[in-house]
Amino acid sequence: MNQQGDCNMIVKKSQYAKEEYLYYRLHCSEINIFNFSTPERSLIGSHRNKNKYYIKAIHASFDIETTRIKDTDNSTMYIWSLGLYFNNIKHVIYGNYWDEFIKTINYISDRLDENEKIIVWVANLGFEWQFMKKHLNVTNSFFRTKREPFYIEHNENIIFQEALNYYGNSLKSLAKNKCNTQKASGDLDYSVQRFNFNCKLTEKEEGYTDNDVLILIEWGKYYYDTYLKNHYRPISIQSIIRHKLKKDMFNEFTATQIMDIRTAYPDKPLYTKIMEYLYRGGYVHANVRYVMELLKNIPSRDITSAYPYYMLVGYVPFKFKKENPLNFNEIKNNKSKCWFAKFKFKNVKSATWHSIESISKCLEISKYINDNGRVMTAGEMVVYLNELDFEIYEKFYTWDTIECLELYSADKIKLPKYVIKNLFDAYVKKSILKKAGKPYSDEKVTVNSFYGVMVTKFNEYDLQYNSDTDTFTEIVADFEKVRKRAILLPQWGVWITSGIRNYLLNTAYKIIKAGGDCNYFDTDSIKFNDINYDYIFVENNKQVNKKVKYCCDYYKLDFSIISGLGEFDFEGLYPTFKTLGCKRYIYIDEKGHFKQTIAGLPKDTLVTFARDTRNARNKVDLFKYFDNQMNFDQTIKLTSIYNDAGFSMDIDGHKIEELSCLTLDNTPFTLKLKDVYLDLMNNLYSDRQEKRILG
Repeated sequence: MNQQGDCNMIVKKSQYAKEEYLYYRLHCSEINIFNFSTPERSLIGSHRNKNKYYIKAIHASFDIETTRIKDTDNSTMYIWSLGLYFNNIKHVIYGNYWDEFIKTINYISDRLDENEKIIVWVANLGFEWQFMKKHLNVTNSFFRTKREPFYIEHNENIIFQEALNYYGNSLKSLAKNKCNTQKASGDLDYSVQRFNFNCKLTEKEEGYTDNDVLILIEWGKYYYDTYLKNHYRPISIQSIIRHKLKKDMFNEFTATQIMDIRTAYPDKPLYTKIMEYLYRGGYVHANVRYVMELLKNIPSRDITSAYPYYMLVGYVPFKFKKENPLNFNEIKNNKSKCWFAKFKFKNVKSATWHSIESISKCLEISKYINDNGRVMTAGEMVVYLNELDFEIYEKFYTWDTIECLELYSADKIKLPKYVIKNLFDAYVKKSILKKAGKPYSDEKVTVNSFYGVMVTKFNEYDLQYNSDTDTFTEIVADFEKVRKRAILLPQWGVWITSGIRNYLLNTAYKIIKAGGDCNYFDTDSIKFNDINYDYIFVENNKQVNKKVKYCCDYYKLDFSIISGLGEFDFEGLYPTFKTLGCKRYIYIDEKGHFKQTIAGLPKDTLVTFARDTRNARNKVDLFKYFDNQMNFDQTIKLTSIYNDAGFSMDIDGHKIEELSCLTLDNTPFTLKLKDVYLDLMNNLYSDRQEKRILG
């Protein structure tokens, strides 16, 4: 820092740090005191990359505070904060107007050498972007969707980059695991209308507005030390994983073997069949027999690290070959093959109370009964299935006729060691930290992201932003380039997902055959109706342990650390449970705590509602209140109102203007069951107390 004359810097103490420290706060008019030439810089790129550049060790961050203008859907920025951390000194620079910010950021931009850039970290960049996009000179960008930028480059050297693509999906989570400064709460009253012309904050409120950028500059330092110093700039946790996989792939395989993997990547038509028609997510469904019923003493079990388990023990396909559909039985009975096929079924019926297939996955379907989005019966339907899903069909459906229309087969293989090694390096770290009672959320995010990388779909278009017109151009993505650079095969992720559905539903089938039934499924968990079926899980877990032990020997992993992987763990016996369908259920846990999972509704909504003075006085029964047409006039869930045209208005004699803006609005919520679902329950109501015989 180069002091030039008098400066109005204020030395402040961080209010929210694990360990106290001081930082400097100053108005943007004092930006000229800084010397941006001294910090070190790190080369990004390789000798093959013509676009080599340097990232300077100026750890920067950006945040704004906005206020909603009364009786409108417009919001305006009243204070912005720019964090700067270099030469081991933390600063927060602030201003109240967009022209001040652009002048400040351009001052920094102009003082960077050629090919030098800095990263300005933002938490939820899409929000800030909606306000500042027409002020920036966008020279490069990368977007997930038109409202979700990964990064925005200004003047070719200032990179505004999303910070929440790495560890956790919130600033609170990022701060907890990577930063000294922690997320603040409750020190800024958002109900107060504030404007840039009268922005007078208390010292405590100033500390609150400073806090987020202090967190982000600490994250920036971690990112620089961990990645940029190694000449690598990942834009997400997925890109970090891919980088590791690619490195180990080249270490494990010869050039010929790598080429074999890449030639096993399906061409575009086959890729579409696999990812669009064959890929299904986790099985999430409520047994219609018990929907809207108040259930007592419900056991719940879930699979320990379901996807890592199947990645370890399961088999996946290598290169697909088209087969003659007439040879279906021969291929089906070949245990060395993975396969998938296009089938036409006639007169399909559920053999149990459980509907398995998603209607959305049917290429053709007629005369069907809709069980909350899944097929209970159908006169005719056409679907793609692999061997794992077909096995489940044979248990949970009956049909009159089946015709194989297309058939593909591939050799069964185990996942390569470069995949398993990286996955279980993270898993072992997580397990050790968990057993020691230490935070392990970073490792958990990494482990979970391996599956996400496995099922990432090819984006048909890249989005190119034009700052002159505030428009996007869709550029057709190069599918062949993806194939040539592949480190994973898309079919691997599809089979892993199928493997967990197969494991979950095969276990459920054992309960059903034993005379019991299951009430609810959610990807890796089962809730069922009697504790007496625990012996099924005990035996199941023994077999699972044998598989894990065998695979640990194969991959040379430490079984003592990962034992228990894939077992059905006992979550608890719930005294009271009620579901209204997929992702809609509430229960009391063993400790007497009320829990809710209701899609579209924040998790504490019902508890907060019950504690409201009037409701508490009337002793509202949440299990009765949780029903069709349950309504909240306003929730803490926010909806986004975008204004791309901007606005200008006069407030108290001052011009308030935004070129574009975003307003977050509390949204009402109504839980409404579809009429077709209610009709199904009404039609089946007389049978609810009867045992359904397996077909």
